Amino acid sequence: MKLTSLSKVLLVSAFLLSAAHPLNAAGILELAEEADLILLGETVPMEATKAGTVKLGIRPEIVLKGDVSPGSLVEMVFLEWKPKLISGFGPMPPPKPKTYAFWFLKRLESGEYSAIPRTGEEGLSLYHKSSGSAVPKSWTPPSGVSAERLLLESTVEWYRSNYLKLAPGDRRRPLGAKWMTHSLQYSHLYGARDEALKIVDQLMESTSAHERNIGTVIGIRMSHDPAMARLEEILESLRPNDQVMADICYALEYHYNPNGPQGPMRIENLIRTNQTARIPRLDTVLSRAVGKLPPDSGRLPLAALLLDSPEEEAVRQAASRFYGYALLARQDGTVSASGTTGRDRPFRNEQTKAHNGHNKEMPAEALAEFWRGWWADNQAEVEARVAARP
Repeated sequence: MKLTSLSKVLLVSAFLLSAAHPLNAAGILELAEEADLILLGETVPMEATKAGTVKLGIRPEIVLKGDVSPGSLVEMVFLEWKPKLISGFGPMPPPKPKTYAFWFLKRLESGEYSAIPRTGEEGLSLYHKSSGSAVPKSWTPPSGVSAERLLLESTVEWYRSNYLKLAPGDRRRPLGAKWMTHSLQYSHLYGARDEALKIVDQLMESTSAHERNIGTVIGIRMSHDPAMARLEEILESLRPNDQVMADICYALEYHYNPNGPQGPMRIENLIRTNQTARIPRLDTVLSRAVGKLPPDSGRLPLAALLLDSPEEEAVRQAASRFYGYALLARQDGTVSASGTTGRDRPFRNEQTKAHNGHNKEMPAEALAEFWRGWWADNQAEVEARVAARP
């Protein structure tokens, strides 16, 4: 298997990894990128040859990467775990016998294999990434698909198998939910976004309402327009305070990028729908999504809708969008922090400067009233300046 090389995206890596468990990779394809050997099989115990180590064997059913053959014995060695250290930042425990999984391993000089170190150093390490990604034994791997697709599908099957074990009404998050979500969401870092979106679409078309919802959440995290379209359809039917709505709000606020062709329209539709649905916090979340759009006149109509929100933070965010535009808009209709002040800033004056949404001494109602009036008085001029731009 040949995986696309990961571009070193330093700007996002810290956030992505903090969103995942600090002991693990951002997703299954990160492990696949770094591994010397990828195989599917069940671990069996072996006698350790060195004190302080744990040894396991695998006879792989499938080999996706590496020079071993299916059915041959692969020996894995790990350092013993020291559980007294803080689990969030300390060592990873070695795998257990009889664990069926895809395994992601580094070759040692001894010819044995071990986990991928987190530090980038070679050799045995207590501080390593996950060695394996569990798979239900009942799963039949699909044939004729790419290795990336196969690995991504395996995270869905593991999650699905754990969800089905929950009793009716059990609202706990199934084991494997975060791993599946991150594996699909960050697939674009490894050139597999299209493969991941096919899986997301399948989830949204599932006969299971639970799978449709989680597919929608992951799709929103990936800024996948069909997921936003489905959210528009189901928004009024969602329960305001359940976990699905909380996950949707989190995805919109922290992951969704509205700068695609349909993004502003999707945000507008959700704002308008929520004028009657009144889902708590959603206006605030949408106001922050508006803040991800370029700071020009295009986001002002969306901000104007949010001035009528019953949520104070949404109103303040909307006021800040107007404030930023009035402060930085130039005579030629562009928005820029550079250039001269005075006559080059036709909307900057003492009144607009005083009505900053971040000014907590100014009541939200006063901010909303001022910017409603400002937009009514200046909308035509703003649009004319933009239309006149070369």
